[in-house]
Amino acid sequence: MADPLKNISKVVEDKLKLWLALVNKFISERNPREKQMVIALGLIGALFFDYWILIHPVVKTYLRVAAESAPLETEYKNLKDDQKNEKFIKKNWEQAKLDLELLERRFIAPNETPAFLENISKLALNSGVKVMSLQPLDNPNKNSKKKEQTGSPYTPILIRMSAIGGTHEFGKFLSALENNQTFIRVMTMKMSPNSADDRRHSLDLDIEVYRREASA
Repeated sequence: MADPLKNISKVVEDKLKLWLALVNKFISERNPREKQMVIALGLIGALFFDYWILIHPVVKTYLRVAAESAPLETEYKNLKDDQKNEKFIKKNWEQAKLDLELLERRFIAPNETPAFLENISKLALNSGVKVMSLQPLDNPNKNSKKKEQTGSPYTPILIRMSAIGGTHEFGKFLSALENNQTFIRVMTMKMSPNSADDRRHSLDLDIEVYRREASA
């Protein structure tokens, strides 16, 4: 008797292949301008979907844990001499610290910016995307003033990237960015035709990451 799970898997695989074939047929029947519009809308839709499914819950969890940790720390300090509640408070405080440490690992360290840029270049190369320029738009003086005003130990860094590649390669690269262990948010994305090769496109991309400062 065939394994029911294998049968289900085969049905799902067949349905997926059929769906991909229909999508490819739909795109192939469009003129070049319509193809670009369909692909661009598809990428934007994928980014929007990934943000709400993957990134938004992480940010929401981080903000919740960060908000809960401050009063928890105060409560722990006030009740640390109370033997009845000390173990309970300490356990929750240690768990909150652990949660924050795990989330902070998604932000880059003060000296990790060059290594992070190198990692972005490797992700692009592995995806078949050629990086033309990759430049952090980091203004130390502006960020320093902003940090003093907000008191936040995390500095947002905007990184501007120009690249050349096919739509499939761009999709693979964007997926790698969003699933990276470092929190990366796509701010703006612009794709335009490449006059030298109609199978490849030019991509201008702005992404944002957060850097932990030395005092964090």
